Amino acid sequence: MYRVAICDDEEIFLAKMQNLVQEIFNELGIEFQIDTFSTAKALMQTLDADPSRYQILLLDILMDQNGVQFAKELRGKGHHEVGIVFVTSAKEYSLEGYSVFPIHYLTKPVQKKQLAEVLIKDYRQNFRAKKIVLPLSGGCQILLADDIHYIELLNRTVIFHLAKGDVSIPGTLKRLEPRLPQGVFLRCHKSFAVNINKIQGLSPDGFRLLSGVTVPIGRAYRQESLQKMIAHFHGG
Repeated sequence: MYRVAICDDEEIFLAKMQNLVQEIFNELGIEFQIDTFSTAKALMQTLDADPSRYQILLLDILMDQNGVQFAKELRGKGHHEVGIVFVTSAKEYSLEGYSVFPIHYLTKPVQKKQLAEVLIKDYRQNFRAKKIVLPLSGGCQILLADDIHYIELLNRTVIFHLAKGDVSIPGTLKRLEPRLPQGVFLRCHKSFAVNINKIQGLSPDGFRLLSGVTVPIGRAYRQESLQKMIAHFHGG
């Protein structure tokens, strides 16, 4: 499900944007969810509790907290995967905003055609493309990369660890790796690959995930995996 958050302190605009997004996805037959926020603080609290909840944020630049400053704080906390679209009537903020790598700028009043182009492009490039198709006996199963916390190899069985349970298929990590979305999974051990967006920190035993699980780092993978993690969280 493609999840959108809209943040604006003007209730009328908030309702209009919600209606536009609903119309666009309903017309395309895309499964979606929209959450609206009238304050940046409420949105940040939601993202702190669930960093991967949204695929895209539609942020008013001139809300209670400057939208660009909010986005900088968001990126500083390691929320690099969520797409940011600034909605503004104040073009003077545009150059400052590019430091947080927004997907796009939309000018009020927002036109449905322009909004649709932004949403459809992000959906196709950054959401639909990050699916993993697993062959199963008699069919297949599709997993969203963002739902996977880490992948484990155990006795020639690949186990995908998700918040709602595990999915297993016969195979090896070596054969699976080329089919994984680029830039999402970090091979850190001969038997483990971790979703880099689920990493909360580093402990002596390995990567500590948001779920509380610690995934080990193998000696042969340590230097490269740490370099990739640092580059990711510093926007490199």
